[in-house]
Amino acid sequence: MRCEVERKFRITYVPARYLRKGKRIVQAYLSFTPEVRIRISGIRAYITIKSTGSLIRDEFEYRIPLEDAKHLLKLCKKKIVKTRYRSGGFIFDVYHRALQGLIIAEHELKSIHQHVFLPKDIIGFEVTRNSKYKNRNLCRYQKVPSFPKKSRSP
Repeated sequence: MRCEVERKFRITYVPARYLRKGKRIVQAYLSFTPEVRIRISGIRAYITIKSTGSLIRDEFEYRIPLEDAKHLLKLCKKKIVKTRYRSGGFIFDVYHRALQGLIIAEHELKSIHQHVFLPKDIIGFEVTRNSKYKNRNLCRYQKVPSFPKKSRSP
């Protein structure tokens, strides 16, 4: 078992230099509660079980045979397709198909008390505690969440 501590950001602008040498990922969910995910990245495949939560979650991830993962993905009606880039201590997921245009940056932390900030040349806002941005919900609803409405001053 591994405890995952991560912060997530919705990115509205990222310079191209952060998005080099990405890996295509296809993933789907056998269950949403608990979260049971099948993922294929390149020639590797994984099954992952995650507990509920936003900032801190238990995570169990195991490599499985690629052919098993392909078969399990066929059992799922909805899938996520994205390209993953690793750069500057962040993971950038650029989504495709129904989620085209959505970019999420994640930063895994060593502790809950660690602070993380987006580099100055990246524009975005934190969505760690917004369940609309959880991959399971992106997969389930196949819809890019709308931007938060700005409050008006009186």
